[in-house]
Amino acid sequence: MKKIRILNRQGNFVTMEWDFDPKINVVASKKALESLKKKNIKGSVYEVAPECFWYSTDTKKINCGLY
Repeated sequence: MKKIRILNRQGNFVTMEWDFDPKINVVASKKALESLKKKNIKGSVYEVAPECFWYSTDTKKINCGLY
């Protein structure tokens, strides 16, 4: 886990421990996959962050989405 400082959606800076690996951060990974499922996107999540996540599809390697 790494300590990171983020600017959240409310405009406040927050310091927190976070792991960007979706295999380790299972909660964020599940939220990301649920978000993709709601949008009918088939892809794999390869990195998660507190406010967003990165995923790849068959046609495009780098995509970013919100939870």
